[in-house]
Amino acid sequence: MSFARRHRRKLLLVYVLAASAGVMAAWYLTSPGRTLSHDGKTLNEWLDVLDDTRPINTVKADGGKTFVESREAFLQIGEWAAPPLAWRLKAKPSFYETHLFHRLPAWMKARLPAPRSMGTMNMIRNRSYSVLRTMGPAARRAVPQLRKQLARGDTTQRGNAAALLGSIGPDAVSAVPLLAGALEDPDRSIRLHACDSLGKIGCAPAIAVPALQSALENGRVPFQDAVISLGQFGPAAAAAVPLIEKGLTNEVPQIRSYTARTLGRIGPASAPTVDALTAALRDRWWYVRENAAIALGRIGAKAGPALPLLETLSQADPNQDVRAAAEEAIRRIEGPLQEGKREAGN
Repeated sequence: MSFARRHRRKLLLVYVLAASAGVMAAWYLTSPGRTLSHDGKTLNEWLDVLDDTRPINTVKADGGKTFVESREAFLQIGEWAAPPLAWRLKAKPSFYETHLFHRLPAWMKARLPAPRSMGTMNMIRNRSYSVLRTMGPAARRAVPQLRKQLARGDTTQRGNAAALLGSIGPDAVSAVPLLAGALEDPDRSIRLHACDSLGKIGCAPAIAVPALQSALENGRVPFQDAVISLGQFGPAAAAAVPLIEKGLTNEVPQIRSYTARTLGRIGPASAPTVDALTAALRDRWWYVRENAAIALGRIGAKAGPALPLLETLSQADPNQDVRAAAEEAIRRIEGPLQEGKREAGN
């Protein structure tokens, strides 16, 4: 029997291991961390700068780069900088730093890197969060990592992930189901971040709108926050109009204003609120009157009953913005009405 037959399995294992080593070497040599660069430093080297938590004057004295410079580098490198930054959001001391180092003899400690403290880890997480927030949609490659942290992270990680997914925008649509679930999180700040991010992403209304409605109805998020986010879905949020309308009689003028604005964004489906919006045209605060007029204009022909009061505002309101909004609303309401009359005449 030949050598190859006797040792077939061993040779096959050697071939597999050699091929795997080759693939890993190729990946390492061509990885973004080694190939992408800015200002003479690779991505990995800029990540080392991010991890350097010494005072800025100490770093400058060494002639090194600072965190501020690294942030600019990440922005220039772009989307491939996002995954390693997202990984740093869950940075924590290793077993070596928390348990092993302190058990070593003094002569060995003197020759090994000093362990990083929890304060240092917090600084690295805060810096990574700051850069990702600044990157905005360019951080889209961090979405898978952020989804994992939102689903299984600690309170800080879940809050950071919920906020960052919103800053990424529509490219984070795959996280909408998790964000909708986060509206029931025990932590209030996470619920607020989830609410805000659902509006900023503005996609998958079949999932997001019912979740926001439920959170609004049950008081899990502030009324104003839920209304603003629902407004980002436009006509797709029509089912929430009865709940949103309640804000027009809220004692806080800012909430009345945001409510009117959201009803305007929903458009003609807000027609059942015409009477309430017409009453809001008499509000003492000019920005409430302005947004009420804008909303009535976007509702269109069904806002016809508000025309007399809009005519009065367009001529006599003391605020120029309100007068302009009223004039535009009249134009948008009368246009379809006149068109309907012409069609009826024909």
